[in-house]
Amino acid sequence: MSNDNRRRQEELKRLYDYNPETGIFIQKTTRGGKIAGSIAGSLHSSGYIHIRFEGKPQKAHRLAFLFMEGYIPEEVDHINRVRNDNRWANLKESSRSENNSNVKRKNKSGYSGVHWNKRDLGWQVTIRKKGVSYSNGFFEYSELPQAVEAANKLRLDLYGKSALIEEFDGKLPSIEDLV
Repeated sequence: MSNDNRRRQEELKRLYDYNPETGIFIQKTTRGGKIAGSIAGSLHSSGYIHIRFEGKPQKAHRLAFLFMEGYIPEEVDHINRVRNDNRWANLKESSRSENNSNVKRKNKSGYSGVHWNKRDLGWQVTIRKKGVSYSNGFFEYSELPQAVEAANKLRLDLYGKSALIEEFDGKLPSIEDLV
């Protein structure tokens, strides 16, 4: 660990306690209107918890890495996609590409990489990595669970252990909403 990271980690630990089981930071000192012993930070409109550190608001999930590991990685990914869930078991170091692959997509299926093909009336599985599209099949309307599994398999092949794996929730979108 560099001297700068060591200094930053020490300062963070002087000001805050972090509970890896809950993901919550607690104020150790009274400052800036926050009382010692209170929960640190506030929920930002982006959905992330921001904590004032080194004179500016910083994302709590990044500070959790500094607290636990002594450095802040390029990207920190929330495994379950819940931006304010900063439990240590829910955070992982990732690249920008890996982090972007774990974003919930707003599409008709509700699953990343599974899109409704209006022309052919079926689910198309396509995953992008570094600007390249990879396809893993076409599925009938009722085969959404298989399409989700095909997308999971393709992401696993492309991204390895950092791949987003989604569980089918048992619900098919209304056919009227798709056409």
